Amino acid sequence: MSKFKWVIWGSLFSLVLFFSIYFLIHVKVVNSVGPVVLMLGKMDVSKLGIFFSDIKNVIITSLIVGFLLGLLTGIKSKN
Repeated sequence: MSKFKWVIWGSLFSLVLFFSIYFLIHVKVVNSVGPVVLMLGKMDVSKLGIFFSDIKNVIITSLIVGFLLGLLTGIKSKN
């Protein structure tokens, strides 16, 4: 059951991370934030490939990455 918990948390973390990158690129609300965020906001979407071109791709990619991240964390943790 604990591995399942890690998969859920990994998926949620990954969804939040990928959605924030997606919105930084497409909405570009980056005027008052730090230099790394400004750099992300100025990036061309084509440089990031197909992953951030569509919201559906963002969801699928983040769920896959989150599932793998949670699975690896669950396997490494003894709980």
